[in-house]
Amino acid sequence: KKTTHQDIPLGESFDVFISHYQLTGGELALNVKMGLTELHPYLKVFLDVDSLERTHDLEWNVKRSKNFLLILTTGVLERPFVLL
Repeated sequence: KKTTHQDIPLGESFDVFISHYQLTGGELALNVKMGLTELHPYLKVFLDVDSLERTHDLEWNVKRSKNFLLILTTGVLERPFVLL
């Protein structure tokens, strides 16, 4: 079973938080998540498109992640959620 961020109980952390600009890096971010979870099925990876209704929790989810992966594509450093 693939893990979604809703499966992570409060107080636990994600192994990886993937940050990206959907317009220029969305497909790559999804492919990276799929690759990571195929290699390591129990890896807890946060990708915002898995739960768009919880984008207000992004900063909190970054803080409870062990690793932060920024998909560095054109325009990503100008995005408000990346600048948090």
